[in-house]
Amino acid sequence: MCKFVANIFLFLTLLNASIIILINGSSYIRISEKPVRNKVIKWNLPVQYDIDPNLNLYEWNIMLAIGNIQSHTCITFFQKQNKDNETNSIYFKHQESDYCSAETLGLSHKNKTQIIFIGKDCRSKPLRIQRLIHNTLGALNVQLRDDRDKYIKINETNMNNLGPKYFNRSCYPETDTYETIYDYGSLLHCNAYPFSKDINKLKTVEPIESEYKSLYENMMGQTEYVTFYDYKYLNLLYCNDSCKHRPKIQCFNSGYQDPKDCTKCVCPSGFIGWNCSENPISFDKCGKSYHYVTKQEQKIEYFLLVYYCAYKLKASNNKRICIKTS
Repeated sequence: MCKFVANIFLFLTLLNASIIILINGSSYIRISEKPVRNKVIKWNLPVQYDIDPNLNLYEWNIMLAIGNIQSHTCITFFQKQNKDNETNSIYFKHQESDYCSAETLGLSHKNKTQIIFIGKDCRSKPLRIQRLIHNTLGALNVQLRDDRDKYIKINETNMNNLGPKYFNRSCYPETDTYETIYDYGSLLHCNAYPFSKDINKLKTVEPIESEYKSLYENMMGQTEYVTFYDYKYLNLLYCNDSCKHRPKIQCFNSGYQDPKDCTKCVCPSGFIGWNCSENPISFDKCGKSYHYVTKQEQKIEYFLLVYYCAYKLKASNNKRICIKTS
């Protein structure tokens, strides 16, 4: 199996009336009949929430999802002490069906409880719940970005009747990408078969990249982890003012100023240091950490169970790197 990027570190250790539905691990948004492109409305912090008593057995999974967001962003949550429905809040509601859904994309109306329905498909899976919280906070699914046509092809002929309406960009709010990359591996990206007439046979979403198309497809629809860019988007959406009274610092390699500690940057995997300009340090036993990649195949041996190893692979401009693991 191959992966590719230009520079890589290898580590070895809506509408205001929309509904987001989670089907077979992917979240979709049920749209209203009238397409109106408003801006996503942000929640005031802390975001109030409450949990249906019928979800007692699964409350820990909801708390894990909330805790993940609080740990990686400036966004805070507060569990309501009263049961009124006249304040902006999220209500995690139990339902017996498989489906999970979020009532809105971003804040919908003032003084209203917004519901995230927790069904069998997500109640035991904290990250699937977390994806719906990201949607409710205003993070649009990646395949619905305004620039998506540069990266994926939508095959409407393979879709059922609901598909074309779901993928109609004019039906969703205008969203800022904050210059984040199009992340095929995002927790908020669908797999290749949403709304397919024949699941697992007729693909409805395909990467435009041809040579490494299958690799991008393998990234799509994962529900095992939240990516750096998933959290970065929420931080840029909600936390830009967190450091407004502190000196602005320049972050390198797609890092961004940490809203929880304005003296340093939050770095993607492969970069460390206060401004993300440094390389991780390996044990001496790992061997040479920097490799210039050419057409000639090179071999890196490592000691997975004993040492922490980091390797920087550098290729010429506009070249790709293929990594084979065995």
